[in-house]
Amino acid sequence: IHQAAAKDDNDKKHVKPRNDNDVNSNKDYTPEEEESPPPPMITTSTVRIDDGGSDLTERFKYKVNALMGAFDPADPTQDTENENGNILNALVRFPILYTFTVVGKTLGDADLQNQFVADVKRVVLKETRESEENMTLLITPRGTKFTKVALSVEVQSAQVIAAIYQGLEATPGSVMQF
Repeated sequence: IHQAAAKDDNDKKHVKPRNDNDVNSNKDYTPEEEESPPPPMITTSTVRIDDGGSDLTERFKYKVNALMGAFDPADPTQDTENENGNILNALVRFPILYTFTVVGKTLGDADLQNQFVADVKRVVLKETRESEENMTLLITPRGTKFTKVALSVEVQSAQVIAAIYQGLEATPGSVMQF
């Protein structure tokens, strides 16, 4: 008796009840006879964020806009990992007052420190074409061997910033630029 009941239960597992829309059919369907589902529909659309004063964080808005391509450069050939300034150009409106910070190894020598500061100023002034009166300079000793120079100046583009960082990296005695 138990074997017959088990067999009846197994038979029921493989039989799909008739579809209510199948009015003309008395036949039950097995899974092998089912039709495959239609492929999913894919549509394209444009999404814009108009939060209307909601509490979305600025960081979230930047991420969503970046994913939507709002910060992509106009020329797609410039959108590579080898290009400098794409992100900075997208997020900053130029001209802007920018602070460059450089740490140099001066070994506690006042002459080396003065030469290092002069080299840093020369690099920044060459790229920005500004005068010394338009820059702010802060010199801070970092222990006995290093000197930190923070220089603020107005820059016109991300390419100028990248060129300044390249020049600062090549400056004698420079160990860090940020």
